[in-house]
Amino acid sequence: MVALRLKGFECKCIAFDPFAGVAAMRELGVSQTRKLDDLYKIADIITIHVPLNEKTRNMINKGVMQKMKNGAVIINASRGGIVHEDDLYDAIVSGHIGGTGIDTWQKEPPGDSKLLKLDTVVGTQHLGALTKEAQRKTSIDIANQIVAALNENKLINVVNKITSLKI
Repeated sequence: MVALRLKGFECKCIAFDPFAGVAAMRELGVSQTRKLDDLYKIADIITIHVPLNEKTRNMINKGVMQKMKNGAVIINASRGGIVHEDDLYDAIVSGHIGGTGIDTWQKEPPGDSKLLKLDTVVGTQHLGALTKEAQRKTSIDIANQIVAALNENKLINVVNKITSLKI
């Protein structure tokens, strides 16, 4: 989706995605790099779209930021904890990183994060699930799950599964 939107701005997009095939990238007009370090070295703007797990926690840290171009911009649109916020603050204050956009914070809400005091930081709270479309889909999913539970004794997406449902 990012690549599609950037096409309108005539941006050259480069991506690292170990799961996307070359054909999918080509269809989007995106160049693919096989090494994440190569992307860090050449990108002016780096957007991050990964799940938070042990491999990705603090994946954007001081060492990685030092590999980035001077003045690069980092946009974290994935999960808090992917970008090491203290390292990011230091890199912005030093002038190496030009700025950042963050919609997911290590601590939600971000409270008095020192990043929010910088002019080159745009911060929001992660609200992807609060769009009208997401709320509508969630409402429909919940209604369907209630119908399945009541009519078929079928429990879908249950966290604490019970063995039977009797009403």
